[in-house]
Amino acid sequence: MSGGIAAGAGVGWSGWLGWFMGTGEGLFGVVGMEPTTAVGVGMLGAIVSMRWAVGRWESAKKKWWADWTRVGEGLDRDLRTTVHQVVSENVVVVPDSACKGLFEMTSTRKEEMATVQEKMEKMSAELQAINERP
Repeated sequence: MSGGIAAGAGVGWSGWLGWFMGTGEGLFGVVGMEPTTAVGVGMLGAIVSMRWAVGRWESAKKKWWADWTRVGEGLDRDLRTTVHQVVSENVVVVPDSACKGLFEMTSTRKEEMATVQEKMEKMSAELQAINERP
């Protein structure tokens, strides 16, 4: 942008410089450009340069916001993964192991109760056989 503005100012300055020096045509008299035309071309060059710079700025801004969104989504995904990992490895470990231990204890107790139930049924059958004898 600054190069375009400097070039525009240079064109305008050189047009007017020749006019001030008294040549009447300015430095661009060789190409048939009068001082006022040189100033106009210089201003047009400066404005076109500024418009080009604004367009590049808007393009860069769009890319920056797209990157911002992409990085934000990645951070959100990483944060969710980390929180899930911490909860599953550090917070839920104790209750989960307690639940497994209780499940094993109830399984063992059920097996013991089944064994005792079988023994009681066997003893009940023997008692009934004894009671039926004359």
